[in-house]
Amino acid sequence: MIRRICSKKTCTGCGACVASCPLHCIRLVPDREGFLYPYINESRCIKCQQCLNRCPVLHPYCARLPLKVYAAQAFASLQVKGYSSGGMFPLLAEQILKEDGVVFGAAFNKNWEVIHQGIESITELEKLVGSKYVQSSSVSVLPQIRDQLSKGRKVLFTGTPCQVSGLLHFLNTPYDNLYTISVICHGVPSPAVWNSYLEELTEKRKTQIAAITFRDKRLGWHNYGLCIHWNNGNHLFHSNAEDNFLQGFISNLYLRPSCSNCQAKSLACGSDLTLGDFWNIADVNPRWEEENTGISLVLINTPKGRKIFENLSAEYLPSDYQTALRGNPSIEKSAIPHRRRKKFFRLFGKRKLSTLIEEMLKPAWYMHIHALIRSIIRNHYTDKRYL
Repeated sequence: MIRRICSKKTCTGCGACVASCPLHCIRLVPDREGFLYPYINESRCIKCQQCLNRCPVLHPYCARLPLKVYAAQAFASLQVKGYSSGGMFPLLAEQILKEDGVVFGAAFNKNWEVIHQGIESITELEKLVGSKYVQSSSVSVLPQIRDQLSKGRKVLFTGTPCQVSGLLHFLNTPYDNLYTISVICHGVPSPAVWNSYLEELTEKRKTQIAAITFRDKRLGWHNYGLCIHWNNGNHLFHSNAEDNFLQGFISNLYLRPSCSNCQAKSLACGSDLTLGDFWNIADVNPRWEEENTGISLVLINTPKGRKIFENLSAEYLPSDYQTALRGNPSIEKSAIPHRRRKKFFRLFGKRKLSTLIEEMLKPAWYMHIHALIRSIIRNHYTDKRYL
């Protein structure tokens, strides 16, 4: 007999239960939507309840407020094209690596799937730099992190809030040599949809992928786009308003179910730092807004986080939590599922993906009628004004 750890609506797939099982009788299995869920093999289970005790969904942390809030940017000489915003993560990672530490974060594997992996040198840092809008599998690195911490090495872990919470619940012990960064998370899209998207693109071009950038800033920070480089030297660039995959992601069409009721919101994940984009930077520094190169929002959540951040070679300005929240409501608010999400997954795999996404994102007929009525009313009052 096989059963689940917790409700499918709340499970984040963090893997804390899998890594905690002393007999390795729990495995992560993808469902029809492509998301990983833990299953227990009851015939091997000894009822030790380690999986239940380490589950962050069953034992959530409390919401909290940051100690400090900053708008930050790496100095110009340190800017790298692949940075998503202001380049804070690479600076933090370099600091740990220079002290013989290990950094764990999301990277692409050879099949362009997103997985967590560890690096030990600055030359490898490029693997972890840049946003990756797909749910990463982090379960394999959890025991590795514990081993490195036990050896006394400094470890930096970056991931979504639910992944940070999963790591801390798995460890269940505070480590002075562990530093954690949570990213401000809109939600995590289905890995199966991502794989289907790539298959459709490669089949059309008859060539292989050489590199992928989710946040290419050639049109500026606000108008970022997805860029795919091919082995034949060509590349494909779509702005975030043009790319089907990004539009489906932004519209919450294929996010994980738990993203609609995320228990790690409001900084309730235990991370030392939270990083994101300071989208409303004009409220703090209009000059940085005009430069349009990318500014990081940094939330200092613990004294340990404050210590590592204030040692960085970066330019930063103080701000406040309410200002940060106005530009990043996802800090506290969970994603609202798209009204056609269920229909999308019913048809997923049966229809061409790009056509299916376009169809699902079309406004409903009643929205067209509402727009027409508003237009008629607006024109009516405009005409009366000039009589």
